[in-house]
Amino acid sequence: MLSTAEASEIRFRPLIERQIRDYVGRHPVLQFAGAFDGDGVLRFAESISGSCNIFTAMPVSKLAVFLREQGVDV
Repeated sequence: MLSTAEASEIRFRPLIERQIRDYVGRHPVLQFAGAFDGDGVLRFAESISGSCNIFTAMPVSKLAVFLREQGVDV
């Protein structure tokens, strides 16, 4: 079994209540890890450090390395 971990940080700019309600109304927040989806939350981000692949709930760059190690040509 393969496993890995990757840390990323998103800093959000201050939000007003209307923006939060609008986001929750437009996106099925209970279906996403951390209650956000990448496309919707980027409009609130002030900065992102680390991998931006966190939005897929899988660090895609690390997945590619694992697949290559298993003989899969990616």
